[in-house]
Amino acid sequence: LLAPGCLRPTGVAPDQAEVLLESPPETLDGRLGLSSAAMRLSHLVAPGLVRLGEDGRATPDLASSFEVVSPLEWRFHLRPGALFHDGSRVTASDVVASLESVRDPRLKSPAASKLDAIERLVALDELTVQIVLKRPYAPLLAELSLPVFPASLASPDRAAEVGRHPVGAGPFVVRSFPVDGEVLELERFDRYFGGEVGLPRVRVRTVRDENTRLLAWLVGMPLLVVRRWPRLTRAYAVYALGFVAFLCFGLFSVAGQASDWVLVAYSLAFVAIFALFARAHLGQHQVHFLDYRAFAEALRVAIFSRL
Repeated sequence: LLAPGCLRPTGVAPDQAEVLLESPPETLDGRLGLSSAAMRLSHLVAPGLVRLGEDGRATPDLASSFEVVSPLEWRFHLRPGALFHDGSRVTASDVVASLESVRDPRLKSPAASKLDAIERLVALDELTVQIVLKRPYAPLLAELSLPVFPASLASPDRAAEVGRHPVGAGPFVVRSFPVDGEVLELERFDRYFGGEVGLPRVRVRTVRDENTRLLAWLVGMPLLVVRRWPRLTRAYAVYALGFVAFLCFGLFSVAGQASDWVLVAYSLAFVAIFALFARAHLGQHQVHFLDYRAFAEALRVAIFSRL
């Protein structure tokens, strides 16, 4: 879908990624997010114990490792050097407070039901979290991609504040996120536990019109465009192919030098040639993602490959 680094629009500063979305994220609090945009962008600011890759598999994130002690007990070991954006250390108490807040009815988190199988959460020590289940629950790992915040901010009473300016341990810090959500500005967190971040800034803009997003890419504005453009490009291709076929058929008909079957064959040949050309040409300019998970993964790769 995208090989980060193979294309760089000329209008994008070398130290900034420009991202276009079709709709703004309603919040940056992954506990409350409903849209894919909100969930994927929130992970750049506040990751969870694990993260989900493009293939849907969970891999350690804030947790350096985990172990299944028994079908009803899991233990997660946190990264010793992980820091929140405010400089405080990520501890087991923060993880417990964040996950407990999701289960708190006051937060009204849409993800609350995903943690129903949990009996209790315990901070065994500063860097070890114990999760005891009511019953064996295979999807547990996938659910633990929920964000982790400092315990002082995890309370449901501070949800509105966290939704606009979350303090997480991710690769980016929120610098600007107006109420309308049309423009989100992120800045590199230099003390990110995952290593040096290659992009100092990421600017996320909402451009609802598909034509505008396409034109913006063609003139060299954005680095990444989310979501899909296939409907648009396919429509253009169909119109163009139809016009070419009609033109070819008309020219040969006027000339009167070929039978109907020959005219059809020539028309189909022209259509096939034009289709190959259009596919090759559009493929040089078109960037799209099948879903926001692919977008998040591509952006992560872009960040750490020093575009």
